[in-house]
Amino acid sequence: SITTALAEGLAQGEESVVLWLLYKNEAPSPLLRALEADNPDRVWIASIPGYRAFWSAASVRILERAPAVRADPRILASHFIGTTEVTLLQGQIWEVGAEAIVSPEDASLTQQGLTSAQIAAAAGPALARDLAQFANRLPLPPGEVLATGPGMLADRQTRYILHAAVTPDWEVPAHAAVARRCTERVMQEVEARGIQTVAIPGLGAGKGRLPPDEVAAAVVGGVLAHLWRGSYIKQVIFVLQREEVVEAFRSSQMTLLAAEQERVVRGALKTLPTELSTWGEAVLSGVNWGLDEPQAANTFLRELVAQGASIAAETVRFCHARWHTHLCHLLALRSTEPSVVREIQFWRRHLQALEVTYASAFRP
Repeated sequence: SITTALAEGLAQGEESVVLWLLYKNEAPSPLLRALEADNPDRVWIASIPGYRAFWSAASVRILERAPAVRADPRILASHFIGTTEVTLLQGQIWEVGAEAIVSPEDASLTQQGLTSAQIAAAAGPALARDLAQFANRLPLPPGEVLATGPGMLADRQTRYILHAAVTPDWEVPAHAAVARRCTERVMQEVEARGIQTVAIPGLGAGKGRLPPDEVAAAVVGGVLAHLWRGSYIKQVIFVLQREEVVEAFRSSQMTLLAAEQERVVRGALKTLPTELSTWGEAVLSGVNWGLDEPQAANTFLRELVAQGASIAAETVRFCHARWHTHLCHLLALRSTEPSVVREIQFWRRHLQALEVTYASAFRP
C-alpha cells in the first residue's frame, strides 16, 4: 500500500521522501497525514483534487538522497538558456564559490580596479606568484583572457581566476566592444576547460567608466551568443555590486530574457493537443508560471513528460527558474515569522522534487 511504501522508505533512513498523491476527489487518509506530521522535514503529501484524471491511481516516488536545493538570498533573478542556468546576484564575486571567477583588469594585470583588488586580496600571495609566471605574456591585448590558479580561493571551491583585459590602461575608458570580446573569450575558456560554473562581474563598469546599460548589453550579449550555440556549462552567475549596474542588468537584459523564454514556451504550448494546451494555460497563467498553483503545475509537467512533448524539458526549466527566484526572494526577507518559514520549506520541497523527478531536463 501507499502507507507501507512510505513507512518503509522512512525506516530505511532515506534523507528525503516525497509522496505525490494525485486524486480525483479524495483526500489523504489519516494514517498518511500522521506520517507527514511525524516527519515534517522528510515527507510532503500533495493532494490535487478537481483536475482531469490523467493518473488513475496514486503514485509514490521515493527521492533517495536527493541533493539539497541551491538557494541564495542574494540571487535576484534566475533563467535558463538550454540547460545552462543564468543567474543575477548582488554581492562580491570572490564569495560566490564558482569554479571560475572573472577579474576585470587592465592589459598589465595591475589589479587596481575595485573588483580585481578584492579578488587579489581574497586569493592572497599565491595569486601574485601565479601572475609572475606570465610576465612575458604581458601586456595582454584588450579583450584577451589569462587563466591562473585560485590561490586561497581554492577553499571556496574556486579552481581558476580568469583575468580579462577590458582596457589597455585604467586611464583609458573601457569600450563596449572590448567588454563583449572579453565575455566571449571567458566563455570559450570556460568551455574548453570543462568548467561547470563561472561568475562574471560587470566588465568595465567600475574603473573602466563604461555606462551600466552598455556593460549589461555587452556582457549578457556575449554570454547568450555562446549559450545559444549549445553549451555544457551548468551555471553562469552575473555578480554585481553597485545598485545602478544591478538595475541595468535586471531591467534591460534579464527581463527581456525572461520575456523571450515565455514567448517560446507559450508558443510551443499552443501546438499541443487542445485539452492539454488549455490546461497548461490555466495552470501557468500570468507571470507567475505555477507560483499560485504549484501542485497543479507539477501535475501538468508530469503529463507533458509522459506524452513526450518536445517542449516538456524547456517548460520544466522555465518553472524551476521562477520557483527558484521566488525562494531566493523569500530567503532575502530573513524573516522568522512562522508563515514565511513554512513557505520557504514548502518551496524547497517543490524545487527538490522538480530537480530529481525531471533530472534529465537539467542535463545537456
